[in-house]
Amino acid sequence: MEEDIKKARRKSTQAGDDLMCCVDLHNQAQSKCFEEMVTTTLELEQLEVERVEMIQQHLCQYTQLQQETDMFNQSMVEPGGPTAWKSEPGQRQRAVGQRAQNGQHSPCRHGDLDTPV
Repeated sequence: MEEDIKKARRKSTQAGDDLMCCVDLHNQAQSKCFEEMVTTTLELEQLEVERVEMIQQHLCQYTQLQQETDMFNQSMVEPGGPTAWKSEPGQRQRAVGQRAQNGQHSPCRHGDLDTPV
């Protein structure tokens, strides 16, 4: 009977040691996983910062090109052109009158001002 107790104690001690070894391995794996997660998160944050900076650069370039295009288009459109007439009805009459005074066009007839655009 004494021998059975010693065997049971050895088995129990061995099982306890095995359990502690498994717990240690689990803790090491969990720690490694956490470290990798933190590292990956930092890398993703850096990539996100770079992505946002690139988007900002493209937006600035787009905005600058849009402004340059608008300025170019504005310089190509004659003052009081068709776009202005659509936005403000009285603009057409003023533009036609100004052009006539500057000698750019012959004076308009009465019916010209009444025709819809």
